[in-house]
Amino acid sequence: MPTAKGVLKAVFNQESGITLHKDGLNALADFLAESADAERTAAQLLDAAQRAQVSVLDPAAAAELVAILRGLKRQRADPIQVISAFQVPRVKFDSIRRAFYLAPDRAPLLGLAQDKLDLYMQRLYVLQQRLRRIPMFCGPVYNRMRTSERDFCELTELKALLGSVGEVRYVLGCISQLQDGRFFLEDLSDALPLDLSSANTATGFYTENCVVVAEGELGHNGVFKVHALGFPPVEARAKSQAAAKGLDFFGGTPLRGAEADAAADWEAEHTGARIVALADLWLDRPDTLDALSRVLAGFEEMDEPPSVMLLMGNFQSAACAADAAAVKENFSALAATLSRFLRLLEHTRYVFVPGPGDPGPGDVLPRPPLPAALTGAVRAAVPNAVFATNPCRLRHYTQEIVVFRDDLECRMRRMCLRPPAGGGAARGEMFEHLCATLLQQSHLCPLPLEAQPVVWAHDASLRLYPLPHALVLADSAPSTHCTFEGTVCLNPGSLAAGTFAAYVPGLREVELCDIPGAEDD
Repeated sequence: MPTAKGVLKAVFNQESGITLHKDGLNALADFLAESADAERTAAQLLDAAQRAQVSVLDPAAAAELVAILRGLKRQRADPIQVISAFQVPRVKFDSIRRAFYLAPDRAPLLGLAQDKLDLYMQRLYVLQQRLRRIPMFCGPVYNRMRTSERDFCELTELKALLGSVGEVRYVLGCISQLQDGRFFLEDLSDALPLDLSSANTATGFYTENCVVVAEGELGHNGVFKVHALGFPPVEARAKSQAAAKGLDFFGGTPLRGAEADAAADWEAEHTGARIVALADLWLDRPDTLDALSRVLAGFEEMDEPPSVMLLMGNFQSAACAADAAAVKENFSALAATLSRFLRLLEHTRYVFVPGPGDPGPGDVLPRPPLPAALTGAVRAAVPNAVFATNPCRLRHYTQEIVVFRDDLECRMRRMCLRPPAGGGAARGEMFEHLCATLLQQSHLCPLPLEAQPVVWAHDASLRLYPLPHALVLADSAPSTHCTFEGTVCLNPGSLAAGTFAAYVPGLREVELCDIPGAEDD
């Protein structure tokens, strides 16, 4: 007699298109063991899964299916979810099976040496598997001799270059500084010294630790001389999701079935709904609190108040103020300011994101939320306040949005190995270079760990794969926005300088705003 697991595996076969997760399968097996007719119940579970558009049978999906069959009313998923960086799923790529999988263990805060190795390996694997699906880098399986070399760019491993000195080849690798002041190109097979003196570069910032596609030739001196340098091209979000076979990289509770349809209808009807982003909310400066009051007063009078307000650090004009009592008092003043706007308190969700200079456990990513000991007054006065990590993620109805507060543009420019293509003199051009770099690297901060420490086991929380719908990069640079391969990118600028920004999800548009009345100050 087949076991409950055996019945489930037979019903949820490969033709169903549903990926089985170990814990989800165990949960359904326990439920199936209570049934008198296991095959009939398993068929009902499959029908419920297909109706709910379940693609991965994880524990959450299993609980949902059990609730449906038991006639229980399923708790509706919140259409607006703020996801902590420490709750992002640990999806890894298996280079042997060439498939993504969900790591079964919970990521530790203090990782092992293997976690540091996995950090680099997974960054390379994600880009490598994406590159294999791009036609430009996919050679023909048959009739190779009849195909012109210009039809595709065949990638060569670095160790294979030793037998092709003087021949132009394309390679994929990571820029590393294996010796002081000397850069190498490194892949899984070898590492070769780099000569970038005459390299032409595409859009982006080329820094140490970036994964690049290089066109060049190996010289007799063993140095790879680069003629052209670029990043692995991005691919459409839907194509990345299809390759992952339904695995959720983002986190939270995805809306499925009727809930997803209702969320899409809501966005189509509420084209006035906004996500407002404000950075550098210096609470120790009275003029900044006054500017915030003007912004809130303007949105208070609108027909449709913002659905989310992102209040990002730094929350002090001086980094890491030592006087904890003064910081606590400043947050009490913020609580009093927010309490005056009753419509926003009722309809708007306030999300607080710490900046690089705010109190916390050092300059390491991801940063935990602002301490409750300092923000108690805000937590008590604002019921809809959410204290998030940096970076954090936002599910807003049908859209996935990544939020990051860091002065990243300046740091990337400082560590750039080659001047950006085009010079970047125009306003916003450097921001376009930054967005192109991050989205093509599929990572929020592709800098060396010496320049930007990262919690090794939580590096997946900085991943930008598949492409998000929107990317909020709050930076000290002037406010600007751009769209790169379908992802809307925006920098709200600094509230202390009189600027902020709003993203309209229903229209996928960005509004760059100045503080009302600031010109009269």
